[in-house]
Amino acid sequence: MATSGDFLTAFAYHSWDSKDSKDSKEKIVIIIDEFDEIYNVSVGIRDSCLSTFRVARNLNHLYAIDSIITCGTFNLLHLTTSNLRVSPFNVDFSIRNPYFTFKDTQTIFGKYAQDEGIEIDERIVQEIFHNSNGHPGMVCLCGKAIHIELRPGIDGSQNNRLDYRTWTEFSTSKLQEHIGSYKTFRRMVDALMTDSAVEAVDLLRRDFLGRLGPRLVSDEDRKEADFLAAEGVLLERNGAYFTASAYIDMFIRRYVIPKKYPQCPSSIIPIEQEDHQDRLDVLATVKEALPFFDKVLISQSHARSYKKSGKAIMVDGVFNKRVPRESVYDGELSRILSSWLGSEGTYNITGQWHLMDVDNHRYADIVIQNNEEPTVVLELLATSGQASLLEHIKRVISYKSLLSEGKPHKAAKAWVIHFTRQDNYLKGPFWPNMEQLWDVNVVHIWHDSAFMDVRMSARWYDGGGVYHAVDNRAVDV
Repeated sequence: MATSGDFLTAFAYHSWDSKDSKDSKEKIVIIIDEFDEIYNVSVGIRDSCLSTFRVARNLNHLYAIDSIITCGTFNLLHLTTSNLRVSPFNVDFSIRNPYFTFKDTQTIFGKYAQDEGIEIDERIVQEIFHNSNGHPGMVCLCGKAIHIELRPGIDGSQNNRLDYRTWTEFSTSKLQEHIGSYKTFRRMVDALMTDSAVEAVDLLRRDFLGRLGPRLVSDEDRKEADFLAAEGVLLERNGAYFTASAYIDMFIRRYVIPKKYPQCPSSIIPIEQEDHQDRLDVLATVKEALPFFDKVLISQSHARSYKKSGKAIMVDGVFNKRVPRESVYDGELSRILSSWLGSEGTYNITGQWHLMDVDNHRYADIVIQNNEEPTVVLELLATSGQASLLEHIKRVISYKSLLSEGKPHKAAKAWVIHFTRQDNYLKGPFWPNMEQLWDVNVVHIWHDSAFMDVRMSARWYDGGGVYHAVDNRAVDV
């Protein structure tokens, strides 16, 4: 069928020669999958399609169509024609595909493992559910990735078991590529990269990336939030919006934000020597990234993406001052590193990477990976006190242990990066003890409200095991 006329002729009653009388004529149901693709065609074709459906409905006695069921993203509810003479395309019933519960997810992977005669580490199932938020398509995509990429290597392994370490290595290096190859998520990227989506992506970047919890939006931002919900990026519940899942957050950070906001260094990636091998110089990399932080985004964060400095931390001469949230720095550093280090496939940058130990779900802010080098994990903080810093130092040491599991010769490197607005902080910053510094390097980065005056202090061991210290050094931004 190439035209609307072909469609109407095909489903007209006179085309169904098995019917002897009007009373015996049976109706059919048409099911159209991925109908949201209609937004990608010209207005003329879209109008023709919807007008044809309207004709079949208005002259129902002439056609063998009982109903039309379309499947697609939420924006189908707003589908209509540009022709005012044609009645709006009304949706009689809207059914949202229910998300899986954890029990559903367990059952699916349990039956798969049983059919394949293998065992899957329970932590893998927990992580997939936690990171996907139970999204059916994402859960099944993870299962398909396991079957294609990891299942062949299980035969003959110990106890025919897919262990958590194997899944961890795969999920950080290749899972995002599988998600990116899936048609639904490619369409998501295409939609967000259009010129008409600029304000929506600005809202996403400013208010949601790196924050998985619910957030209320203003009336002026509701249109953009609804667009993001229509594309599957956000979910709406009781008037509040939140990122659909941790996987979506990671996916957007990798495939949308660096392309939408590509500003990054053009210089050669900083390298240091470790055991006569080239390794990423993390501190130099962070320092070169700082001039490319979005100064407008940071200076305006006091109104949109802020936290209070608290009763014990003075900023600009006052306590409880609004300062940028951790997600602001996290999003900017992740964006710049993805555009710079990941532009040629040299490094894989993962933001908000989910780790899990026996009882806890944890997120490492930024993970940098290269097949030839140790993994680097960056833990970020925003204008924090000593207790919070110490907690993050202990946490990143735990991350480092998980990331180093089974890799004695490529143990992970860990950095705590503390962005702060606290007055005179670099005159007496908090440092971990020397034993902790052997496991985690620390840099404090102070800046003014406009991100025009930036200074840093750091304590770290380089790749050769040599201790270094930098105090209150100005950074040219």
